[in-house]
Amino acid sequence: MPGEWSCDHCDLSTVTATRQDLLKRVRSHLLRQGGSILVHESPDGGDHAACVSHLSAYDSDETGVLCLTKTPAAKLEAYHREVGEWPFDFHVLTPSMDASLPEGHVATAADFAGGPLSVTEIEPTALDSVARDINDSLTELADRNDHVAVCIDTLTELVTTFGPKPIFKLVHALNGRFRGVGAFAHWHYAPDTLMDSTNHVVRELFQLLHDTRGDEATLQTL
Repeated sequence: MPGEWSCDHCDLSTVTATRQDLLKRVRSHLLRQGGSILVHESPDGGDHAACVSHLSAYDSDETGVLCLTKTPAAKLEAYHREVGEWPFDFHVLTPSMDASLPEGHVATAADFAGGPLSVTEIEPTALDSVARDINDSLTELADRNDHVAVCIDTLTELVTTFGPKPIFKLVHALNGRFRGVGAFAHWHYAPDTLMDSTNHVVRELFQLLHDTRGDEATLQTL
């Protein structure tokens, strides 16, 4: 079945012979130009392999990675397990420094002290503060690296805490910022925990969906 797609943010329009070719071309466009993917996950946790595949999409040593997550250890351990080496920079923002960090076989003190890894506590109760912390880290990574990959795995919690309208504005603004610096971002979201009307609002913010809930993950344009 042929596929057809037009980018909402530039003049690119593409037609392919198959749907699979179209999905590959859309993802490649987002990687080149900067953009965001929505990742649907089950309520009991995300697919770390899918997450890491997006974070490690750039074949370059000069890549900066930014993660906003409540589970720094799980994120770093998954990246280390799937990739085997750290990117040039790996910034983790977390709402709780009580969250455990990886064991020594994954990350050593040298990886943090003057190394590629950093973990910073943020204030999760104010959206302006969250946006500012993400923007500051993004700016630093973009200045230091050829490519930037971003993971936001707290979208479900943000929507639950603040409601869909404020989060729509936040995601819209950050997605624009990601495009502005050419960053490739993905947002984790558990649609089964929220209302269909809220899910519709969230989906409007993205052009590509990676659904990891089934036995086999799928990509689809939005």
